[in-house]
Amino acid sequence: MNDSKIEDQPKDTGKSMLMRWLKRRWPLVLITFIGAGLLIIMALLQKAEAFLGGGLDEWEVPHKTLKKTENGYDLAIYSTSNPEDEYELGILFIHGTPGSADNFKHQFKESWPDTVLVSYNRPGFWNSKASAPVSSLSKQTEAAFEVMKHFKVNKWILAGHSYGGPIAIQMAIQRPEIILGTIQIGGALDPELEKVHLLQHLGESIVFNWLVPSSIDASNKELIQLKADLEQLKPQLKDLKSHVVMLHGSSDSLVPVSNCDYMEKELKKHGLEQLLHLDIQKEVDHFIPWSHPETIKKNIDFLINKSGLEL
Repeated sequence: MNDSKIEDQPKDTGKSMLMRWLKRRWPLVLITFIGAGLLIIMALLQKAEAFLGGGLDEWEVPHKTLKKTENGYDLAIYSTSNPEDEYELGILFIHGTPGSADNFKHQFKESWPDTVLVSYNRPGFWNSKASAPVSSLSKQTEAAFEVMKHFKVNKWILAGHSYGGPIAIQMAIQRPEIILGTIQIGGALDPELEKVHLLQHLGESIVFNWLVPSSIDASNKELIQLKADLEQLKPQLKDLKSHVVMLHGSSDSLVPVSNCDYMEKELKKHGLEQLLHLDIQKEVDHFIPWSHPETIKKNIDFLINKSGLEL
């Protein structure tokens, strides 16, 4: 009789034992699961950061300088020639977000007489530091002018990729006497096209902020603010005095080619359409500095010829 009762009881399977163990220890299991997930996210973000820029140690560039400025910037500056010499023309390359100075290493293979080529890590990226977050166009413009002060140059051409585009436009508006023109390489200029996603706000939270690598954190902060910055830039476009080349890929999925339409409409509204030059590359994506560096050289030559500058 007793044996019969024992046989009628449900057998304790491995699955049921595991469920009972998880039920008793679910807080520990949950914490372990969350911790593992955060570590995976951190590793993926670090790999993304390394992919998007920062191969500076492998970049063979003639001159490297770390400039400390009075307004709290430590700027890593890279140039083709000695900053102590005097030049008729300087070409300043401004990277996007995220990005780094070596994004323009293909352009550094080119040369022009009496000209120095300059690239730098914007503050907040890699080895360029700032005493406070530099997430606005105005602060990034201020830092770019600090780079220019490091060189003895009469005139400048600015080439900005992606987020670097509006920085170049802001600079041209503020210092038209020294800037001959700008090249917008996939430039992000239309405020209506800038959207902030939920994950970006999540990255700003205290819980996740410590997970994000510094360059991606800097990128996230400035992208969140970009729409408002572009709204402030919009009425200033009427003060443009130098030529603007819109070099854009028709297949750009990150910064839509309709940014060119926006600039065309805004400059025409102010009677400045003669300053705009469109160079839309068919079936080309956002990464023109890597895939089509020759188009940047062509447009630098165009701006030099337009300016009448003799080198």
